[in-house]
Amino acid sequence: MVTRSRIARYWFDKGINKDTFEVVQVTKDTDFDKIEIVVWDWGEPECWACGKPVKINEAENLSISAIWNSCKLQRCHIIAKQFGGSYEPPNQFLLCPKCHRDSPDTMNPKNFYAWILHRRKNGGYIQDIVKGLEEACIMKHMDDIVLFEAITKLKFEDEEFRTQFMKKLKNVSGFHGASIADSTLFLNIIDIISENI
Repeated sequence: MVTRSRIARYWFDKGINKDTFEVVQVTKDTDFDKIEIVVWDWGEPECWACGKPVKINEAENLSISAIWNSCKLQRCHIIAKQFGGSYEPPNQFLLCPKCHRDSPDTMNPKNFYAWILHRRKNGGYIQDIVKGLEEACIMKHMDDIVLFEAITKLKFEDEEFRTQFMKKLKNVSGFHGASIADSTLFLNIIDIISENI
């Protein structure tokens, strides 16, 4: 299986034409109004669709290759393997599990790239969080404005607060198969924040 670092190295200087959905080489003369680069930050892996950052252990002095190879991004086929898509870097994209699950299984790479550009523009991971919290507020008959105002007053910049918040969230969130369902997280986040309102 091809390594994540080899995939990242291949895509490091590539972009997607926003009009034609074709892959192009990025140069110093690239017009970034027309071209969306694939790899935003070589040293800090993130999902190439939604931009969700990947947690890396900064305490270890890892090489760039080791950082990419140890990250939790999934290898995603551009042309689906059922349509003969290869495992080589030009046919692989590094995505978070949610984007991998949501990405199109297609034989037309332009469909895949169109989805990537749309996801970046309209549905990045921050937007997913906002939508998830809004939907959880509707489920719980709570005013989302009150929730978002309460969130702004919490001390997430304080590492101890963040640690305690995440510990509490893990303690009240059950698993759905091998992972925690988004609905579990969002509903439990509202419960925890409501304790502070």
